[in-house]
Amino acid sequence: MSGVELHSFSRTKPGMTRARRWIVTLVASVVTAYGLDVVATCTGLLLAGSGWLTGVGYTTALLLLALTYVAWGLGAWSILRANWELLQRTGTSTNLFSKAGHDLAARLGWSLRLRRAATHTGYILTDLAKEAPYYIGAAGAAIFSESIAAVDAVIFLVGANVGAASYGFLQSYGMRRFVRRISRGE
Repeated sequence: MSGVELHSFSRTKPGMTRARRWIVTLVASVVTAYGLDVVATCTGLLLAGSGWLTGVGYTTALLLLALTYVAWGLGAWSILRANWELLQRTGTSTNLFSKAGHDLAARLGWSLRLRRAATHTGYILTDLAKEAPYYIGAAGAAIFSESIAAVDAVIFLVGANVGAASYGFLQSYGMRRFVRRISRGE
């Protein structure tokens, strides 16, 4: 939206009631969360199972993990920006807690800057909570399996982050494209 902030949903399609915006957000939240988990998990499993990084040391694996968190963060930032545009244009979101933060901040009369912060906080907290199963699963596999070493678990996490970052960039691209179509009235 090239820096333009729409403070209302004046350009939403007719008939997009408040309830419908919440239903659309709920469905989009489930679909995008499931899609992210499938892509991230499969990418992690493919990288760990491929043997491509066989022989890397623990320190190298941790450095790769840190690097992939930078990529994950950039993908998340891209989603946050696209989600803000989507919220401003349609009143819907791809994250239930992000929309809740936005709508609560708007209801409380918070400034645009604070609404954006509430929106982003809801999204990021959800994403951080979704990280826990990956770490629990990877750590559990390394602890309770003789055939999976700690470095293998870290390599899985590296792959999962690459998958999550890729998914994030693709999701934000799709969201922005959708917002542009809405803006043109298609």
